[in-house]
Amino acid sequence: MAKQIRALEERLHVIDEMEKNLFQKKKKINAAKRLGLPPSTLNLIILKNIEFREPADENGTSAKKRKTSKMSIYSELERVLFASYEQVHASNIPVERRRLK
Repeated sequence: MAKQIRALEERLHVIDEMEKNLFQKKKKINAAKRLGLPPSTLNLIILKNIEFREPADENGTSAKKRKTSKMSIYSELERVLFASYEQVHASNIPVERRRLK
């Protein structure tokens, strides 16, 4: 069976469903069947709850459609460059393609 990669949005949906049904004392196996997941996948998603929520909170809705949530090595540099680009763009100064590369 091929490995199936689920989008972050699907993983967050599974976590939300499990949190809703946490107090109903339903077994994880029954919940996995209801969600259409193998029990091992459900356990993995529950264990990595925080790891899935952080990128979704930091990057907003665009991050939820991603399948992987890799953070950039140069995230601070990217943030500064993007801020300078926004400032130049707001001043109606044309931006050259070479500068963007």
